[in-house]
Amino acid sequence: MSEEIKAFANIAPFLTNPYVLAGLVVVVVGMVVGHDRLIKAVEHIVSLLTKPLVLVGLVVMLGFGAYHELLKAKIIPTLTQEQGGLVAILLLQYGFIIGALVVLLGFGLEAYKTHKKHKLSAAEISANIAATAAIAADTTSANIAAIVKTLTEQHQRDNEKHQQDKQADQEEIKSLTATITELRTGQGIDASQAELDAAYAALAQGKTALAKNLFARTAEKAEQSAQRGAAALRNLGALAYLDSTQEALQAYRRAVQLDPDNADGWNRLGHLLSRIGALDEAIDAYRKVLKLGEQHNNPEEIAAAYGNLGNVYQTRGDLDKAIAFYQKALKLHEELGRKEGMASDYGNLGNVYQTRGDLDKAIEYHQKSLKIEEELGRKEGMANQYGNLGNVYRLQGNPSEAKRCYQKSIALFTQLGSPNAALVQSLLDKLQ
Repeated sequence: MSEEIKAFANIAPFLTNPYVLAGLVVVVVGMVVGHDRLIKAVEHIVSLLTKPLVLVGLVVMLGFGAYHELLKAKIIPTLTQEQGGLVAILLLQYGFIIGALVVLLGFGLEAYKTHKKHKLSAAEISANIAATAAIAADTTSANIAAIVKTLTEQHQRDNEKHQQDKQADQEEIKSLTATITELRTGQGIDASQAELDAAYAALAQGKTALAKNLFARTAEKAEQSAQRGAAALRNLGALAYLDSTQEALQAYRRAVQLDPDNADGWNRLGHLLSRIGALDEAIDAYRKVLKLGEQHNNPEEIAAAYGNLGNVYQTRGDLDKAIAFYQKALKLHEELGRKEGMASDYGNLGNVYQTRGDLDKAIEYHQKSLKIEEELGRKEGMANQYGNLGNVYRLQGNPSEAKRCYQKSIALFTQLGSPNAALVQSLLDKLQ
């Protein structure tokens, strides 16, 4: 027994060390609340460390903490009142505490901002009542499509971008349509009807903040029910994708953690990872979609995975792999009779062969894509393919054909009211 007491006496001094105590507190908290919640809490705290007030407080704490350690080690002398005055002495003595208070104030301010952001005020709801009255009555797919168009038009990109970006945009349009439909029905969303109507009306005006707040609040309350929470996070990600890549990325990462068997969640995560250049992670996400598609015996999921893997490998410059995956996607889409997918695959192959410098083959594939788009009557797809053909003819040294294709592309984009018309016009102006 005396040996045990002696051993404890040797250990006891270490338990008064603040770093050891902090570590023990983290271990105990982790045991009580659970590993996942602890990690989520730590991630949230770390995100707050970049806030100005918190950062200032930390710098003050570190500065005065270092000062006190140097005093303890007798590396620097204690400042006397004659040397520095009463104010300086008090500041040095209590500076660490002041810094800690500033950090706590920063945390409190951010908590208040978050609470205010997630709680819809009566003024915000009232401000949308007039618009809501008209919009709430219209729950048709045409109205939802109009809202999707309003939101996506803000994010039109350069017409010369690769075709795979268009494919990702089409998939995001599907995600947005599902999200807005779910918001309209209110199923599974933790909100009053007034809040739902206000958020829906705001989306019609191109404003996503209210809807994002509702999905974020639902996700927070629903994480005990994994699938419901994951669905809310995917909806949050679809809206955040429009204006905040990082917010969308966080939502999709958490969604696949909660519901790892949902292929759509992994697919959306792959798009975001590809968008920020995290290509290895994007490949992993798309391979997960492929694996789930095989497990689910779902050829559409498999085809989507093949197409998106082709996109990433094309971005990497591995054109052989890109062609192989696009061909696999094309074969599945042909078997399924999915002409939209075939048109996208042909366009992707046209872009790869253009990059390779095989311009004749690029024209062949873009023309195949254009033919299908014409059969489907999809003006946007036709406009894109005419633009792609114009680019290839320009590179081929055939200005008359390039001009003809650019003019057709401009006419179609103009009919659609798309800002891409001006982009193609700039290409035509350069050609002339």
